[in-house]
Amino acid sequence: MGNYKFVFAVISAAGNSGFNYGFQGSILNIIPSVVIDWYTQIRIDRKLNLVGFYDTEVFAPFILACFSLGGIFGSLLVFICAQFIGRKNSIICSNFIILMGLLLQSLAYVTESYEVFIIGRFLTGLSAGLLSGVAPMYLVEISPYCVRGTVGSVYYVMVAAATALANILGLHQVLGYYNTWPWLYVCCLLPSCLQIVTMSLCPESPRYLLIDKEDDDEAEEALAWLRDDEDIDHEMNELREEAAMLKDINRVTFARLFKDQTLRSPMIITTVILMGQQLCGVETMLHFSVFVFHMMGYNLGEAIDLSIGLACANLALAIICMIIVDKVGRKILLMGSLGGIIMSSAVLSLTVLLRSSSEGVEDIIHLCSFFVYLFVAMFALGAGPIPWFYAAELNNQLARPMVMTIGLTLNWLIQFVVIMTFLPLQVSVDNYVFMIYFGFDIAVIVFVVLTMRETMNLESIDIAELFY
Repeated sequence: MGNYKFVFAVISAAGNSGFNYGFQGSILNIIPSVVIDWYTQIRIDRKLNLVGFYDTEVFAPFILACFSLGGIFGSLLVFICAQFIGRKNSIICSNFIILMGLLLQSLAYVTESYEVFIIGRFLTGLSAGLLSGVAPMYLVEISPYCVRGTVGSVYYVMVAAATALANILGLHQVLGYYNTWPWLYVCCLLPSCLQIVTMSLCPESPRYLLIDKEDDDEAEEALAWLRDDEDIDHEMNELREEAAMLKDINRVTFARLFKDQTLRSPMIITTVILMGQQLCGVETMLHFSVFVFHMMGYNLGEAIDLSIGLACANLALAIICMIIVDKVGRKILLMGSLGGIIMSSAVLSLTVLLRSSSEGVEDIIHLCSFFVYLFVAMFALGAGPIPWFYAAELNNQLARPMVMTIGLTLNWLIQFVVIMTFLPLQVSVDNYVFMIYFGFDIAVIVFVVLTMRETMNLESIDIAELFY
């Protein structure tokens, strides 16, 4: 993996960047009834209309999706922040936004204001959207090419770890009680403060310093810190060679991104893969897992236990992906992951239909839950970790921030739509709800097979030459 300083930089960059995403995205999955009861009481006290937008069935998904809404706006900031204040400073600044969002969410209970809660959730989503671009970018840029996939996957491992932790801390016996749930957000203040301190000790991306800022001395100093006692002459020469090649390309504009085939092809590939990550419908499993298991016939306690197990399975397979991605390859893992998602979602839909027509068959319920687990496991084995860092890996240094902005904005937008429409779709189509994403899965895997380029063990110059 490298020396201790490099590992410290990786953990610092991925730590709260992934933690905020996973925790905020999952915590309302465990405590929905507590928050809804709190909201309902406020609505009654204010004598709000019980129908329309303020109806619980409409407003509850909106509160959940506010995080994704913030993510859309945050991802739009990736280009500006990464380009003008740098990767490292963007990560640090994002944490101040997280702190504001967490404070507002923790104060919502005492202020009896769901508006404060929504603003806080939006702000944490805003920072998560920004971090989902700049953190993988930083990880890819500081890594030797031989471990770039492993290091890039750490971001999603932290997302999965936070998802599991949120499921545990949200238990009724821990902090998921009607008057203790605000402390869930107070607990999250520490990781943000810790990342501000640790990232301040880390250097800026050497690639950013040399290619974007044209500061050779600072780049060499940053690389020397990251590699510690290792000889950096060879790697610095490669960076200078890459900088010289990109200097001839000149500035990358939005219009040129679509006109220049060498820039357009990697942009399209990474954008479709980032969109496909959400089009598979995984958010219906992770954000609504308690509801999904309850819908299958489990009681609430069993559904919560299964949800915790699902989050732990997600983490375990994400760790496996991190270990093997630089040995097996990105394309093979992603194809296998998407193939597993297609198979498990198809069989899951069939077993759900069979359950509804075969009352009293308890084994069918367990079969349904098995395929939910298989779906999430297959997602974590490739489609979860790979798109985040592959988008940064495939595009050259000058195009990377703009491409990440485009791809991540669409990624967060689709996530928002999926979360907002899942419950209405479940009411409308009932047992066929999981089949809706089936067609998207097939389209994405066909696209991956036909267009995705393997980047394992390729240096940045070699990846750029794939499109010439």
